[in-house]
Amino acid sequence: MMWMWFHTSIDDTVLFDFWTVKTVGGMIHSCVLVFLMGLCFEGIKFLRWRVEVSKSLRPTTSKTMRYVDKFRSLHHLIQTFLYGIQIVVGYLLMLVFMTFSIWLSLSVTLGAAFGYYLFGYIFSCIAVALIAMVHESIRYARAVAFKHAKENQPCCAADIVRGNGNTTGAHRPAPGADPPKYDYGMNNMQAKHSIFHNSPFSKKNLLNRYHFLQTAMYFIQLYISYSLMMVAMTYN
Repeated sequence: MMWMWFHTSIDDTVLFDFWTVKTVGGMIHSCVLVFLMGLCFEGIKFLRWRVEVSKSLRPTTSKTMRYVDKFRSLHHLIQTFLYGIQIVVGYLLMLVFMTFSIWLSLSVTLGAAFGYYLFGYIFSCIAVALIAMVHESIRYARAVAFKHAKENQPCCAADIVRGNGNTTGAHRPAPGADPPKYDYGMNNMQAKHSIFHNSPFSKKNLLNRYHFLQTAMYFIQLYISYSLMMVAMTYN
């Protein structure tokens, strides 16, 4: 039979003759499935909106583009495909609602409403949280890269400069040990050359691959940091 009024009885056929609901468990499963269909409906609408926004952000010559070219463009084909799926899912949800089952009708509206809320707001919050996690991951990666560079590359002139010009971290004195003995046999020219050779502004250090890596990661870190600051400045 086909109900013509809203009811709470569990005796419905949904969309297809094999989809019959006769038990409480079957109704629960059907409501979950219909709820997910509502989520998909709003998800497709959100995806179409994102595709349209991404197109509007790109420089385009749509004003001078011929109608035939617009009709055959990739953007138009994607929008047509997504709109076709949206229409199909929308009509299926309408037919489910027309069973006049209170439980299935609530599932349709709750799924669409929750999907609208989810794709319109919660996903934005999740995205911002992921961006913040990436920011902290880059900071950690920079610390690891810096430690690795200190263990494998010559340090700057702030470390102990010995007579042979080597200034690795292994030459640092242990806590409580006697002060290092400098090689006073070096003349002033040798000492200046050693200090300049190990300064952070020397050609050797500026062209070091670890220095390039730190610079690239620091650039990304700053960009993400300022972006997160702008998000916080929405005062939401």
